[in-house]
Amino acid sequence: MNTELYQQLANADNYCKQATEHLDKANTLEEQAAQTAAVKKVGFIWAGIGIGVGCMYLCSMIGRLFSGGSDLVGGIFGMIGIPVGAVVGFFAARYLYANSKKKREALAQNYRNQSAQERATAEQIVSEGNSYLSVLPDNYWYPQATEYIASVVQSGRANTVPEALRMYDEQLHRWNMENAQMQILNEVQAQNNPNQMMLNYVRQMDNSKR
Repeated sequence: MNTELYQQLANADNYCKQATEHLDKANTLEEQAAQTAAVKKVGFIWAGIGIGVGCMYLCSMIGRLFSGGSDLVGGIFGMIGIPVGAVVGFFAARYLYANSKKKREALAQNYRNQSAQERATAEQIVSEGNSYLSVLPDNYWYPQATEYIASVVQSGRANTVPEALRMYDEQLHRWNMENAQMQILNEVQAQNNPNQMMLNYVRQMDNSKR
């Protein structure tokens, strides 16, 4: 085993995993920020409609209370309730939407700030570990690659970086081929399952007639 090279690759793998962990957190926070900032108006429209209808009902009740049995007075209050309810419902929905949007945007910005901090931490880790990471081309700076490359040097299967890179590329090709085959197999099974279920059903029906 090339001990010196392995130590350098092991350190590179460690720094790579630390940086990736912070980058994953940053991406998660950005997704949370996007989801939080997306305010749907439909719920607030229905809330405004509910408040407006409630206001109409309240005007109607007030009309009954002060009408003294007069249908005319009650009808006037009922008619007044329609535009009043519509106006109150509109502004209520508008206020609730604006208030919620403001709170959501503040929370989303907090997520963005945290994401920026995580990315800055990742960049700092990469900078600190650059002397170790630089032994590999930067397109291999991700945990799957650094871990595998370090392992083949540790096991003595490779003694130089070019050898380790070649072995990783070959292994990556095998993984991709296996994944493609597995995907094809899953698709075939998904297509055959309904047919198999139908065949079993036909067999059961046939056996029941005998």
